[in-house]
Amino acid sequence: QSFISVLNPGTQTAHVTATVSTGSGSVAAHLHLTVSPGQRGTYQLHVLLASLKHSPVALHLTSDVPVVAEEAQYYAGSPNIGKHAGASIEGRQFAAGTWSFASGDTKAYSETEYLYNPSPRTTNVTGTFYGVNGQVVSARYAVPSGSVITVSANLLKSLNPGAHGSVWTASDRVGIVVLQLLRGAKNGPALADQGIPG
Repeated sequence: QSFISVLNPGTQTAHVTATVSTGSGSVAAHLHLTVSPGQRGTYQLHVLLASLKHSPVALHLTSDVPVVAEEAQYYAGSPNIGKHAGASIEGRQFAAGTWSFASGDTKAYSETEYLYNPSPRTTNVTGTFYGVNGQVVSARYAVPSGSVITVSANLLKSLNPGAHGSVWTASDRVGIVVLQLLRGAKNGPALADQGIPG
């Protein structure tokens, strides 16, 4: 299950719009939310976007007053019933041509990178993995305009299982957003990392 929480710390009502982009690059929805001053509002994405449950999505939020937003993801059930792994992902205010991650691990976790291209043109993104044993492996992915794709680091046959860092660079320094998600086996822990832009 996926939730977007929006906090309005100000003194004026916030009118928030979430534009939802899919893996195909299409805009699936424009979701609207009104958040009173000093209050928090929530998008229940697993309900609002139920027809897209097999597609990765990216959200671009806009507001007429400053707000703070983050996503909470829970796996294999509701966070209110039983114990389920979850990860918290704070909203980013910008895209960047390069994103770096220090804590990848394809031995202890299932590792997925989400690549979102908000620019008006397709870009090629190169992911370079740096293993603790000195191994360096690169792979290239085409990311169409307005779309989000997923990359499973575990499926890179040339990458030795284990801990590594990675750097993701878009061609022509096009601004992209990259998120890394590590999920443990059998409903184990989930860790989200938004990396360092630059």
